Amino acid sequence: GRAGKSPWLPPPRPSIAVPVPPRPPPTFPATSLPRLGMAAGVAAAEAAREERGVVTGLKWPNDVLAWAAQPPAGASAGAASPAGALSPEVSPGKLGGVLVESALQGGAVAHAVVGIGLNVNLPAASLGPFADTTLPPTSILDLTGRPASREDLLLRLLHALGRLIQDLYAGREGDLLARYVDLQGQPVRLSAGGPPSGAIAEGIAEGITPDGALLLRLPGGERRAFAYGEVTLRPTTPPAPTAARRPSPAAPASRL
Repeated sequence: GRAGKSPWLPPPRPSIAVPVPPRPPPTFPATSLPRLGMAAGVAAAEAAREERGVVTGLKWPNDVLAWAAQPPAGASAGAASPAGALSPEVSPGKLGGVLVESALQGGAVAHAVVGIGLNVNLPAASLGPFADTTLPPTSILDLTGRPASREDLLLRLLHALGRLIQDLYAGREGDLLARYVDLQGQPVRLSAGGPPSGAIAEGIAEGITPDGALLLRLPGGERRAFAYGEVTLRPTTPPAPTAARRPSPAAPASRL
């Protein structure tokens, strides 16, 4: 697990747990490592959506989410990218995650391995409780009611990841940032993550920087980028109901 969290130990057959060596070029800077994790998250979310039609999204920095019931406003299983901005009113489950391990040489990445895990053909309840996570686990089996082909899902994932990584190495990261759907506009709390944890900052998420950092507007108006941390949504106080109030139209999902 990242930052001292409980390790994810899936059974050997019903899940996908794959290491991918992306072989970065000698000029690939260490500051761009987060983008490898973002690319893997986008590829995993899109593969699950395209293979089984589940509504997926991403939570910075490395969680792949899926919704079992009503998707967030603007989400669509037929969208061209992972759909759904996080909302305090809709509770997703954690479908999987990404972890990047690397070795640096000077300011460049000498070696890197991107680990990707997805819960596929197992009941999420069989994974047991995770005391140090804010999201319950879910699986494709739970979401769709039937098993999926892990081989087909993995092929989709690797094909999408290969294209995204090639674009990254060629300096074309704009498409990746556009497809990384996240927390924009949401009130969030950023903590160190893992035990013990404490709040680093609170503010309004304003997107992801090109280097993969979370951009927050702090209560005093300052904008700061954070390269690491664990994000949770801060609850908002709903407006008092009135007889004259009409439902507001659903806002479209944010695309960064």
